Amino acid sequence: MIRMRDFSLKIKDNVSIKYNIKKLYMYFLLIPFLFPRGFMEYFTVYKLAVTAWIYFAVLAIIIVFLYMVLNEYRKFKNCVFWMLGLYMFFIIDTLILQRGINEGIQKLFVAPVLCLLCAIFLKKNQYDFIDAIANLLIINFLLNISIFSPFIAGKYFNLGNNLLFIGHVQIASQLGILGIFVGYLIYRINPIKKNKSIFLIVLSVLTMLLSKTSAAAIALLVIFACICWIYFVRYPYLFMWDSKLYVILLFAMNGLFLMYLKMRKWDFVFLGKQITLNGRTTIWNKVFELMQSHELFGYGAYGTRIKVYWNAWYGNSEGMTYAHGQIQQLLLDGGVVLLVLFVLMLLSYVAGVKKVRDKKIKCVANICLLAFLLIMITESVTEYYYIFIFLSVLGYLPEILEETVGVKEGV
Repeated sequence: MIRMRDFSLKIKDNVSIKYNIKKLYMYFLLIPFLFPRGFMEYFTVYKLAVTAWIYFAVLAIIIVFLYMVLNEYRKFKNCVFWMLGLYMFFIIDTLILQRGINEGIQKLFVAPVLCLLCAIFLKKNQYDFIDAIANLLIINFLLNISIFSPFIAGKYFNLGNNLLFIGHVQIASQLGILGIFVGYLIYRINPIKKNKSIFLIVLSVLTMLLSKTSAAAIALLVIFACICWIYFVRYPYLFMWDSKLYVILLFAMNGLFLMYLKMRKWDFVFLGKQITLNGRTTIWNKVFELMQSHELFGYGAYGTRIKVYWNAWYGNSEGMTYAHGQIQQLLLDGGVVLLVLFVLMLLSYVAGVKKVRDKKIKCVANICLLAFLLIMITESVTEYYYIFIFLSVLGYLPEILEETVGVKEGV
């Protein structure tokens, strides 16, 4: 005879098993996107395994997304479809201009699929997904500043000045901002995990410092300055505006700055000294020369290369594809059309932040957004897809906070 207590325990066990399987499935799909890439240059098997894992995850996510859409199982937010529209144009543009896709498979498909992954889990499994991101970042950062730091691993591997365990030094700023935001968000959602949140934030800052890049320095300076403003001036409302205003203002300022440099023939003088921004003005000059006959649609993904005089010094006569500026990168990849679509996509992702009732979270979200927007002036952030995790969290932030009230209250 089955007792009621045994029956309820069996149900509880089944629910627990299904929950754990779902978490494993979540980690299985998320890990390849946050996998440390620094040693791919040294281990062919490592590189092949990670690449295969990414492609398998991409295929699985697309199948799950299509199943949900076709069966009306779950409605997705408008920002997801703005993102899909942008990448659909980008793919078609590349196919037409290049008559195929050569190097740009990951650039064209990985970022949008990552956005779909975030949308799938942030709609219903918000806290678990945010916590999974935090756990993976902690592991990456901890290894990056300890046993795989340049001080230790550099003795055995010729990492050079541009490579860390997590990948290229330029990704440290993006992952760092993401880590700071996720760490603070977890603390606000679940104060019981205060120590974990602080640990993640500290590791994020140390990783950014270890990269020794101007982008990381700018991001940290912006975040630190904004926190000091709130703490000493006690006027947080400067960071509680509609997030769309920050996007419009920063892109307008960036555009005016580029127009000013172009009018001065890229001769930037500040306080009597010529400023090249570590050679970036020379790169931007070449970008705008390339754009003279491709203003509207650009060249497609990796459709052309930027050749500057120092390429020959490093044995890279083919040039580079990294434009060292977000606006410049978008113009090069897809022209004015892609730039406009990208801004519209950004506006759609940040639109929901104004609905957030928690003023502190709204402030931190806008501060981290400002940090991302400012590093876009000198870096091509979409060349790496970590910004899309941040944007996805912003896009679903009201739903995340609404659905995680029980976690915060310890229910």
